[in-house]
Amino acid sequence: MIAVGVSGLLTTVVLPPMIGLFESLGADLPLATKFVVAVASFIIDNKFYILAALIGFPIVVAVCGNAPSVRYIIDRLLLHIPLVGQAILRTNLFHFCRTSAMLLEAGMQIPNALAICIRTVANSRIRAALTEGEMRLSRGQTFSQAMAATGVFHSSSIEALVVGEQIGDLESALKNIAGHYERTSTERMDSLVSMIEPALTVVIGLGVGLIAVSIISPMYSLPGSLP
Repeated sequence: MIAVGVSGLLTTVVLPPMIGLFESLGADLPLATKFVVAVASFIIDNKFYILAALIGFPIVVAVCGNAPSVRYIIDRLLLHIPLVGQAILRTNLFHFCRTSAMLLEAGMQIPNALAICIRTVANSRIRAALTEGEMRLSRGQTFSQAMAATGVFHSSSIEALVVGEQIGDLESALKNIAGHYERTSTERMDSLVSMIEPALTVVIGLGVGLIAVSIISPMYSLPGSLP
């Protein structure tokens, strides 16, 4: 945000007067300078439209995002983003398994606990899959079979649920699965941040560098254009 603000000030406040000076002296403007000037001119000429778009776009996204069908599509697309999708999946499953374990330990029956835990899942795509598992559980399938049918749990998690059912300790199995998803989710988020940080640094450096070059370059051609 700081880089965008600085770039905006340079292109709309600092650069235009300098370009006017260079043009009045007949200096030949480099291609980078002409590009930045064109962008700055577009922003200045359409500032009210751009401001309205910046204000209106988040409002439109928020309103449309409240529609269940649109929310489902967005949540489904998020799950397919590399690294981000797995982090979202594991975070939602972590909360689901941890809450399920707590409710079962408190003595609640599996169908009732499952119905409550499904409502705590933020991602509507995962919530729909778990709702399908709830329906399968009501038809007589075991908890592990119902969760396997959802397609959101990893095979190792399903195996842990099967073992938990066999030894009569489903709560511990859910706790272990929740711990696993918590650790892996944290690791994936850390790796995602480690990838984003250098990418942002490069983008910011290129943007600010382009503006700096567009301001400094005409100064080198200015002496040759003077009489």
